[in-house]
Amino acid sequence: MPTLRQELAAQFQTLADPERALQQQAYTKSAMPYAGLPAPLMRKTAREVFKRFPLHQASLWLQAIRTLWDEATVCEERYAAIELFNLPLYKKALLDASALDLLRHMVVSEKSKN
Repeated sequence: MPTLRQELAAQFQTLADPERALQQQAYTKSAMPYAGLPAPLMRKTAREVFKRFPLHQASLWLQAIRTLWDEATVCEERYAAIELFNLPLYKKALLDASALDLLRHMVVSEKSKN
């Protein structure tokens, strides 16, 4: 059975638009490539995948976010990590001070990638 990250990456790859990806990367001047998904499609796809991988503990939720962020091969995977962090279902129930280290990691590692 694939992991959340593997399933998300597979879905994004299936929907990828290489021409749009080049335009997105040029526009943002990102060192990390894009898959070429419009934001609404990326969000919809990510949320569909998230529904198939319920995370009932804060540690699982935070680890899933960190894995999506750290193992991202395209920018949309990092955007999906942010989407997962912001899902009200998890954020309201699981957000506590333990998320601060993860958020700090995301900010610092983002700066080092660009």
